[in-house]
Amino acid sequence: MGTALRAGYRHIDTAAMYGNERETGRAVAESGVPRDELYLVTKLWNADQGYDSTLAAFDTSIERLGIEYLDLYLVHWPLPQANRFVDTFKAFAHLRDQGRIRSIGVSNFEPEHLNVLIDATGIVPAVNQVELHPRLPQTTLREAHAAWASRPRRGGRSGRDRCWPIRPLPGSPKAAAEHPPRF
Repeated sequence: MGTALRAGYRHIDTAAMYGNERETGRAVAESGVPRDELYLVTKLWNADQGYDSTLAAFDTSIERLGIEYLDLYLVHWPLPQANRFVDTFKAFAHLRDQGRIRSIGVSNFEPEHLNVLIDATGIVPAVNQVELHPRLPQTTLREAHAAWASRPRRGGRSGRDRCWPIRPLPGSPKAAAEHPPRF
């Protein structure tokens, strides 16, 4: 991680499940890169879904990373059989409203999971991080994302959660301010 930061990388994506949040936080602290030049993302692991357990898991991740806020927090998997991703996302919204997370999103969600989430919360996730490449073009999912981009919805504070289509995230909050998304 230190090598990547010295090389100029500023978008750092980790996850509780990867078991490397503490090491990531240490590398960030030792790098000397100002926090406002970094874009830090982590993901909530499946076992921590649910409103109260999400709040506790967030505090653990923040402590491991050694930071005061996240730029983006993602629900790692929908786990529809557990039926907790809506309450989990409500906890994310609460943390965002407290200023502890700048943007909230999901990972590996299919259109049916997103429909449930958006209908239940009125919030369109800022990101749905999915595997996407020439051998897995995710055509149906990308079409669904395009439809949600024009769907009426409630945004978060300052409309932070209004962007929807899958697109590269800016390298830092500073870059995001200089080049806001246009939808």
